[in-house]
Amino acid sequence: TGKTVYVKDYHIANVIQPIYAEPESYAFLDFDNDGSVEMLANVSSDHGFFLVLHMDDAQVYGYLFSQRSMMEPKTDGTFEGSGGAAESAIFTLKLSGTQYETTELAYHNDLPESKEYRINGDSATEEDYRSFYNQYENKPNVQWIKVETTAWQKSADRVAEKNSVAYKTGD
Repeated sequence: TGKTVYVKDYHIANVIQPIYAEPESYAFLDFDNDGSVEMLANVSSDHGFFLVLHMDDAQVYGYLFSQRSMMEPKTDGTFEGSGGAAESAIFTLKLSGTQYETTELAYHNDLPESKEYRINGDSATEEDYRSFYNQYENKPNVQWIKVETTAWQKSADRVAEKNSVAYKTGD
């Protein structure tokens, strides 16, 4: 909603009880290949969320993804998202202020009654999709850094306070 919050106060909305951002690990990567590195935090993994932190015009924006909508992030910024056991896609992410946009690179639906394969928006064969997916699978995974939650929050908040920057949410 574009509101400003500090990391220690960040919580996941639209749930019965607030789930506060408690990162277990984080990684750095350039999701949108713009030369600016984002932080990806594995937030409260027992609930399954990822928080992408992106700086734009001296503001840090947060974008929240469920674990199923951002699986196996790769060092080049690509990741997999799943809509169910028989359906998934590979995406890239473009970040700008409070907005983000995903671009589908490849998609598959393996349900017998609705099989479908796409690469870059075009219809593809299962063989072509599997080849594309294997290339994706062979890309290096992000390197997760495990952290103590309180240390992560204190560090992030110190940076914010020193630079008079609060984290803005993009959701």
